[in-house]
Amino acid sequence: MLGIGFRVSFLWALVVGVAIALSGNIVQEIRDRDMDGVSWLAAYRQR
Repeated sequence: MLGIGFRVSFLWALVVGVAIALSGNIVQEIRDRDMDGVSWLAAYRQR
């Protein structure tokens, strides 16, 4: 019983860790795109 509970909690920790890593990458990608958009807008305004 203890082994099964440990496996389930370990699996949940793995799933949560992967979800956090994926969401972190998505947030970073959005920030990079926003920075690209801002720099593009600044370059466009300088013309």
